[in-house]
Amino acid sequence: MRRSTIAGFRTAHIGAVLCALASGLAQPAAAVPVFQWLDSYDVTFTTLVGGTGPYTAAANFGAAATANLQTTNLGAAGDIGPSTAFMRSFVDARSGFFNDTDATQVVAFDRPFRLSGSPNGWTMTLTGFYSGFLGIQPLGSLNPVASVEVFGKVDSLDVAADPIHDLETITLDNTGKTTTVNAVLTADVPDGNYEFDGSLAAGGKILHSLGFGQAFSDFWSLPPGYGLSLTLTAVPRAANLPPAPPLIPPPPPPPLLTQNSGPTETYFVYANFPEPPSAALLLTGLIVLLFPIGRRTRARGRGLT
Repeated sequence: MRRSTIAGFRTAHIGAVLCALASGLAQPAAAVPVFQWLDSYDVTFTTLVGGTGPYTAAANFGAAATANLQTTNLGAAGDIGPSTAFMRSFVDARSGFFNDTDATQVVAFDRPFRLSGSPNGWTMTLTGFYSGFLGIQPLGSLNPVASVEVFGKVDSLDVAADPIHDLETITLDNTGKTTTVNAVLTADVPDGNYEFDGSLAAGGKILHSLGFGQAFSDFWSLPPGYGLSLTLTAVPRAANLPPAPPLIPPPPPPPLLTQNSGPTETYFVYANFPEPPSAALLLTGLIVLLFPIGRRTRARGRGLT
């Protein structure tokens, strides 16, 4: 009797569990907000040279990188949440005596990501920090210039719009100084596909001379402090807030006006002449009417003679 009672209890318990599972499966699960990277960082190194004088350049990517052109901390497809891109760059331009020196070392990256599952959109934040040293030593050389350019932005891959965009250039042509800058940019965006982009460009140039001169941009030598750090985060907007505004594409550029070597179009010119008085119009009409008659009369007279 006890066994049958226990068996009946087990059957009823299993039936209740199956009913609960069935009811749970029947209700669709709510979407969970996800900030997901679609790929790893794609990094490029470019050396721009505008002169033939001597220079030294180096760059790398990633907080753990130590060697020239090394890439670390690239992440992978499927990563979730915030990510930091760290770049270093260095240029030392020297006087070429008979040749100008002009060099810029660029390290750049891009990485796509997706924001999904947030009905009210997302608050996206880009935090930037860069530190380095710009220096010049004229010593008889002409116009040494050291410079650094930092760039960071977020592009929409669904609409031609960039909700976050920042570009800054610092140029030094008289004294040495240390450069340290922090910046925070935010934007409210809807669900969608985006791309994180950034770059660091260190430059130095100097005209040729008979003396020794130097221009250097050092955002490399003292890791982990020197370099450019860009951190991207995105968090769902609160439920009591209205949805994020849609992304608005920038206005189209104005049409280009080109100068042609010959006539290619017909132009209409309008001129407003003053209206003549009625007496002048009457006199003009009589002259037009009488002139052909007098001409024909004289022609007949010459024919009769």
